[in-house]
Amino acid sequence: VFRSAPVLRARWFASAAAGASLALTLLVYVAGSAADGRAAAVYVCELALAAAAAYCYRPLTALLDNPREAKTERPPNFASPPDRAERLACLAAAGVSLELVLCAMPQVFGMSPGRLAAVFACLCFSAMGPMYGCVCGLVSGLAVGLALGTGVPTAVSYAISALTAGFFLKFGLFWVALAFTLANAALLPWLWPAPYLYAFLECFASGVLFYLFYPRLRAHTEGLERALAAAPSRAQEKKLASTVRGKLIFAARAFSEAAKDAAASPPVQEKNEDLYTLALERVCRGCAMAGACYRASGDLTRQALEEARAKIQAAGRARPEDFPPFFAARCQKLTDFVSAVNEHLALRESRARYRRRARDDAALLQAQYGAVSRFLEETAQALSPKPDSCEKEKLALRHALAASDIALTLSLSRENGRYACIVETSASLPRTLRRRLEALAGETLGRTMRFVPAQNPGEKPRLCEMPALSLRAAVSAEPKEGESDCGDKCVWLRTMQGKDYFILSDGMGAGADAARESGRFLSMLEKFLRAGVEPETALRLIHPAYTIRCGGDSFTTCDILCADLYSGAAVSYKCGAAPTYLCPSGSMPRKICSVSLPVGLPADAPSAERTAFDLRAGDTVLMLSDGLCSEDDRWLLTLLAENRAAKPDVLCALVMEKGKSILGLRDDCTVLAVRVGAAEKESSDV
Repeated sequence: VFRSAPVLRARWFASAAAGASLALTLLVYVAGSAADGRAAAVYVCELALAAAAAYCYRPLTALLDNPREAKTERPPNFASPPDRAERLACLAAAGVSLELVLCAMPQVFGMSPGRLAAVFACLCFSAMGPMYGCVCGLVSGLAVGLALGTGVPTAVSYAISALTAGFFLKFGLFWVALAFTLANAALLPWLWPAPYLYAFLECFASGVLFYLFYPRLRAHTEGLERALAAAPSRAQEKKLASTVRGKLIFAARAFSEAAKDAAASPPVQEKNEDLYTLALERVCRGCAMAGACYRASGDLTRQALEEARAKIQAAGRARPEDFPPFFAARCQKLTDFVSAVNEHLALRESRARYRRRARDDAALLQAQYGAVSRFLEETAQALSPKPDSCEKEKLALRHALAASDIALTLSLSRENGRYACIVETSASLPRTLRRRLEALAGETLGRTMRFVPAQNPGEKPRLCEMPALSLRAAVSAEPKEGESDCGDKCVWLRTMQGKDYFILSDGMGAGADAARESGRFLSMLEKFLRAGVEPETALRLIHPAYTIRCGGDSFTTCDILCADLYSGAAVSYKCGAAPTYLCPSGSMPRKICSVSLPVGLPADAPSAERTAFDLRAGDTVLMLSDGLCSEDDRWLLTLLAENRAAKPDVLCALVMEKGKSILGLRDDCTVLAVRVGAAEKESSDV
């Protein structure tokens, strides 16, 4: 129950607790016999041996555990917070042990210290509730009955008395103690063997102690009650995780179906109306010349209208001079006729814009629902129970320890792809042994392992995976000629999953407006990436909201470099971005290109082009905006090959200076250089 307290993790606590426990136990026997010098010497020696055994227990266990016979060793049980059942079991075991020891002590005026402690415990738990008191009465009564030979009647009387006392809690502590004493007195003649006067006096004395001292212990009791109530059981945790995972899966399916429905929605049917329909209905129907135009000389009228149709459709609007002279001279309402035709054209264009907007909205809705569905699926997959995937590494680590004759046990775990080893010993490790363990674990696992400082006193030594690489970055930006602000924005961030992201965004146009759009886009993207969302899913989630906000009239490019410093794996994501240049150590630079569309266009969700590669110490990655790009990039490849070992800030300055001399400031220019180096070795003297 109390193993989370800092004092219990102190190195001296085990020996002190063992010595105190043995001292209390031996006191029972020493008090009942004649004390002499020999007995006192034996008593002191027993205490010293108990403290020494407790201090040497863990180191001796580690030395006696032969790693060569570890084939039948069960998997290590990694420490986890105790659940409610464990806390109650520990509390019951501690209470029963204490009552058994107190029952064996000499009685005082015919009253047993064990029965006094049992009644006091029943009263304290009754103040927490009737059922708490009843359970405590059963457990304490059975322990006392076992120790003193009174049997089951003790448990029955304590349980009923505690249950009765719990119902009087609302009247105050005095009534709780009085109810317990009276209920126990009523049960004594029926359950206890005569005489039972001492049992009644024990209840009375415990009631007085409870009434006097319980208010001071109330804070501790309430804290214990909260600890017991707040700890969910393992079954509840698994059920809750399963319920949440099921809800996420069903929600993902619902959003996926909604996305399909949005994509399959029937298009709005366009009415097949002639160009002159509105003019004929509104102007010609009530005209006095309608008979002469459409009956007597209908062929000539239709020929004139067809001749003007091509001119009207080409210009997008009707004018009187578009019609033949004979038709214009004969038509008495030509101005009204032309106005009606133009009104019809405006209505048709308005309906066409509405249909285009409806198609764009359906595409955005499909993209939004699809992105949410994908995000929910990824979250549900993260909550799914995963089998232990490092059994081979555990076996290899045990064999490596045995081959090196190191009699220690390492508990290996893996979380978020990172290894961690706990050395199963409470003793301090020498510096040479620490370095041997770091080297052995690193060679076995293929990762850089280092000891980390203990966060709490008495914590076991812990080996954690450290980054194998380090990054240094620099950026240089120049606005377009005639502008005061650069429309390109970049950001460097590190997530809780241990990944570094370099993002370069180029807003449409140049100047302050482009800078504002690219800055807002980076702000939204950064929040999703810091939350652990994958870049492709984050771009799909951002795209609909960004497109609606821009109205389809603006867009921004996106260039993302994701680097894992632990494994060296890197991925480049591009949405309409300029090429990225990778300069591996010892080989020629190469270019990563993209033909994808930028973010913000009123189309389907952006499909980021993904390129994966590995990083090593000495590599350089160069990210550019389109202001420094041209079809002939031989100058840039030559510059990178000649200055591959330059520092990032120096390389950025060289590229910017050379680019401006060749291309000029025709657009916003930004260059971001990332230099990969080996991680500095941290000291293992922790």
